[in-house]
Amino acid sequence: MNTPVDATSEENADATTVTSADAPTDTPVSTPATQSTPERPRLFSLSQRIGRLRYFAYTLIGMVGCALLLVLIYLLALLLPVELGRMISTIAFVLVKSLVIPLIVFTLTMRRLRDFNLSGWWALTILMPLVTLAYLFIPGTRGENRFGPPPAPNPPSLRFISIAIPIALLSVYFSLYGGKGSLDGSAPATPGIKALPAGPGLKAY
Repeated sequence: MNTPVDATSEENADATTVTSADAPTDTPVSTPATQSTPERPRLFSLSQRIGRLRYFAYTLIGMVGCALLLVLIYLLALLLPVELGRMISTIAFVLVKSLVIPLIVFTLTMRRLRDFNLSGWWALTILMPLVTLAYLFIPGTRGENRFGPPPAPNPPSLRFISIAIPIALLSVYFSLYGGKGSLDGSAPATPGIKALPAGPGLKAY
């Protein structure tokens, strides 16, 4: 049989338990972070933002890839009959020049425009002269914009590619065309040898 003192103690204990359960705590509740983190870049992505250096490097990589593709097609065309090889080489050159290269530039320009919070439709401005060069100097939006988080920092390898590819292309150009005649296509003058008179010009058809 419970005494009145024991019943009162049990009621006080229950009240203390309810009060402690309902009382607010000072411990902060963890919430998920809302700050955006840079996305890992993907070369063939159609939605990611890219910065100025990545825009330049990706364009160079695309151009070099198209050139290597054409060289491979030309080498394979040498194994075919002359007329068939010539036709395949011509078709490949026209497709790469008129379709593949514009598509690469247009896609990369869309991603570059999104970096400074502009719609991809502005990529049609690449049809205007020197507009593509302007996109190499316009800084992007700091932090997240309506097209997603900012681009990831540029790795050292990307900086190396942006420097090495132009130097390699210039070296190839000057090794092939540098010092071979003047700008008008005439042969360079040789000391001690009298230059021959120029022949009649080719008739245009």
